[in-house]
Amino acid sequence: MEYLLFPGCKVLTADPYFEYSTKLILKELKVSVLDEQNFSCCGPTLVSSLDTTSGIILNARNICIGEERNKPIFTLCSWCFKTLNNANNLLKNNSKLRNNVNSILKNFGKEFKGSTEIKNLLQILTEFVGLEEIKKYVKKPLNDLKVVSFLGCHLRSQLKDIFDFSYISGLDKIIEITGAQNINYKDKYSCCGGLVSCLSEIETKFNYNIIESLKKLDVDAIIVNCPYCFNRFNKAINDLKENDGRIQISTIYLPDLIGLAMGYNPQDLALNERINQLNGILNKVNV
Repeated sequence: MEYLLFPGCKVLTADPYFEYSTKLILKELKVSVLDEQNFSCCGPTLVSSLDTTSGIILNARNICIGEERNKPIFTLCSWCFKTLNNANNLLKNNSKLRNNVNSILKNFGKEFKGSTEIKNLLQILTEFVGLEEIKKYVKKPLNDLKVVSFLGCHLRSQLKDIFDFSYISGLDKIIEITGAQNINYKDKYSCCGGLVSCLSEIETKFNYNIIESLKKLDVDAIIVNCPYCFNRFNKAINDLKENDGRIQISTIYLPDLIGLAMGYNPQDLALNERINQLNGILNKVNV
């Protein structure tokens, strides 16, 4: 299967290494990822809050690119996934909206047909590759690494109902495959505060409380699958380290964890370019 990559603005501008490590492990897993230069920003919340229809049109244009290339669209950013997936479902199920949007898209030579799907990394790993297949590529189990998983709000918002734990269990199962010790904790289903980052005091409380509780559990790393979660936790850890040198927690992406278990060294994954307190992780993975 070939997937058309929609990296999203956050990844392209703030953390291109997420894209790098994702492509590295997916290539190892025999998943073909294709680049596309004509995607635009998905306009999460910002555009839609001003004009819902304009936000849907913006995403419909992006989805049309996937339809024209006859490929499912694969997003790295959880917010992009939520925005694109919502637009795709709305347009497929609302003929009046679809006709209205297509009347505008035709000015750009495009038409939404509803012929493609929007996927995220967890879906590709669990549904397309499969957990048993991933196990075959683990060459260096991370048995000494203590981690916690943090799914984030945007993927949870796309669950079919509140009792659907497919994304959450998928993230946990992949972590278990790497051999890392996946620690349960009370803030597992919390928000990272990214949605209220404009309210600095509230965001600070969100993240500081989580980091402080993880310090007591002697956790080495927070495993995330969202650039917003990565950014907010990294900021909180750096802030707290200024007053407490005992904090040795890192934030790393799921593909980084998988890559380490596959036997790639941190330099292969460019971890040294972006992670605070890297030495703590290096000691645990015997690099």
